[in-house]
Amino acid sequence: MASEVVREELDCSICHDLYTEPVTLRCGHSFCLACINNCWDSQGAREKEYSCPECRDTSMRRPEVTRNLRLCNIVKCLHSNQTEKQVTGIVCTYCIYYQVPAVKTCLLCEASLCHTHLGVHNKSEEHVLTEPTTSFENRKCSLHKKLLEYYCSEDGTCICMSCCIAKEHQGHQVEPLKEAWERRVKKLRHLLERSASDQKMTETSIEKLKQQQDHKCSTNATEEVTGVFREIQEKQRTLENKILSEISGQEKKATLAFSDQITKLETRKDELSRKIGHIEELCNMDDPIKVLEESERDEFCSSEEGEAETLADDMDHVLISGSLLTALMDVVMDLKEKTEICVQKASDLLLNGLASPMCSSGSTNTKRKGQSTICGDQQPDSGGPPVVVKSKQVAHFKMNYSDTVLPRLDSQQVSNIVLDEGTAATNVKLKYKNSFITWSEIQLREETAERFESGQVLSVTRFSSGQHYWDVETSESGYWRVGVAYPCIQRKGQAFCIGDNKESWCLSMLCGNYSAVHDGKEKDLSRRHIQGNRFRIFVNYESGLLAFHHLKDSVRTIHTFTAQFTEPLHAAFWVSSGAWQLIGARSLAPAFCCCEIKGEPKLSNL
Repeated sequence: MASEVVREELDCSICHDLYTEPVTLRCGHSFCLACINNCWDSQGAREKEYSCPECRDTSMRRPEVTRNLRLCNIVKCLHSNQTEKQVTGIVCTYCIYYQVPAVKTCLLCEASLCHTHLGVHNKSEEHVLTEPTTSFENRKCSLHKKLLEYYCSEDGTCICMSCCIAKEHQGHQVEPLKEAWERRVKKLRHLLERSASDQKMTETSIEKLKQQQDHKCSTNATEEVTGVFREIQEKQRTLENKILSEISGQEKKATLAFSDQITKLETRKDELSRKIGHIEELCNMDDPIKVLEESERDEFCSSEEGEAETLADDMDHVLISGSLLTALMDVVMDLKEKTEICVQKASDLLLNGLASPMCSSGSTNTKRKGQSTICGDQQPDSGGPPVVVKSKQVAHFKMNYSDTVLPRLDSQQVSNIVLDEGTAATNVKLKYKNSFITWSEIQLREETAERFESGQVLSVTRFSSGQHYWDVETSESGYWRVGVAYPCIQRKGQAFCIGDNKESWCLSMLCGNYSAVHDGKEKDLSRRHIQGNRFRIFVNYESGLLAFHHLKDSVRTIHTFTAQFTEPLHAAFWVSSGAWQLIGARSLAPAFCCCEIKGEPKLSNL
């Protein structure tokens, strides 16, 4: 309390602020040098005499002033310990004898007020006070010249009372300016918290990437491979040189990729810091109009979902590059057991696992003893059983930031995907050993309770554990869906189609527009820029993961579902008129020529 009294004694009675160059009159009162000079200049021109503003001690001559050194030193110390107030250059409207800085402006009276006049000013709500300003045009309606008191949420603009009943805003949602301001500030504070959380996660990701960079970009792989190849015969030295060359290239790519991702995350961190600072500034503003107008900008309203997905995909590619080196080392160590077999395995890895398209996708297509190839590797012939689609468990490359080691492939089991003709709708046509699905205008089968109502079929094979994938080629026109479903999915009714119920998940295409669908809710995938008609469906049952990948020059993840699977999963396919699906299209390509005639492809042996 005593310090507050002392502080008040250090204020000039003219400008009501800390003394600036304090001087003392003969009567003992002190003032700022500039303040007393301005006061006496005004008095001399008007009254031809000079007086003390405090005690009115009068003199016909302009009194001499004495600089108060002790007071100067005290004020200087106070100035160094507090932030200087911004000089607005706006003075009190009612102080006519001398200029006193204004602390508030009344928008209704269009007058600026000092501390003294602010205390006696009208306190009613219609007298809106704001920071000192001389620009009243943007505070009043340009059409009706009235005070802006309301905010139109539909048009995103501040309006006056007359605008509320005008035709332009008739029927719009309008609320008081203060309420709109408070609601917007609350929204901005929520955005601030979310941005701060994103910034913290980004910093964590940067640290993890730096740690992984030190671990993954080491040169130990080259030394180990060199040691292994010293024990191999001369016949295998050519292969040794190829593998060492590929490892060196991968390490350089991994180093560049990690550096690029760290740079991107640093940029993201700086952008979040700038955004947080701007939001904090808006939250601390007392001017509701300025807060509402500046926060209406796109940078506060835009969705960051596209950015988050792109960043996740980029990080996947960075981690995949390092994981391929680990997978290659496993294969090289196996060369010690059987020379001829290991040479063939390493050759396959160089051809399939380290080729540039597969490096960017993270797929390793190495055959191991006792394993089958990926879905559809078994080429169709003129005879044989009607069930044809092969699938195997694979390493999951859609890793979290902490995933660094690729799972071993030699412990996987092979599963066959078999289409269940008993569930096929009466208008579904199955061709080429049941690997090709299309729509038929005529009824091909008798109606049963197990058959779907239209255009849909399930697989006999079901997955209740492990990791699996299969490839599908589709038509580029029409309407189709591909995914997985529980066996309890309804066969008839409004929600029998995969994706339209809680028992199924799918990727959907309608006239070139792609979306991910579950429980009748669609997520637009137009941001993914999908071009091409070959896809891979990946299932990790224990992790509750279902991923759809686009196959073109590389394998690219376009959407991932996460769920807690409670029943076995069946592969599911649905087509409408003009659409078709070819299962295992990737492996069929070497043996078949595919040409499209009247909406569906025609396959012929080469």
